[in-house]
Amino acid sequence: MGPRGPAAAPRPCEVRPVTIETDLARTFESDIQYGARVFRPRSPKRPGRMRWCRERGLKSGDAIVFERTAERVLALRLEKAGPGPSA
Repeated sequence: MGPRGPAAAPRPCEVRPVTIETDLARTFESDIQYGARVFRPRSPKRPGRMRWCRERGLKSGDAIVFERTAERVLALRLEKAGPGPSA
C-alpha cells in the first residue's frame, strides 16, 4: 500500500503528533506517516509545511532543517543555498 492522503482512513496504530515550530513564528502539528518515515500529507486548507515553503521562498539547493528542541517538538528553519561554483 502506497502513501495515504488526508482523507484516508487511519491505520490501526498509535498516532503520536509532533509540534513543528517555524522560524516564521507559527506552529503546527503533524505526525509521521506510518511505515513511510515522512510527514503525513495535510489538506492545503490547513497551514503547515507547504505554506511555510511558499512563504520562505524555497529554491532548488536550499536546505530544510529540522532541529529537535524537546520531546516531540521540532524547530523548522531554512538554510539558503550558497552561490554556485564560479567559472
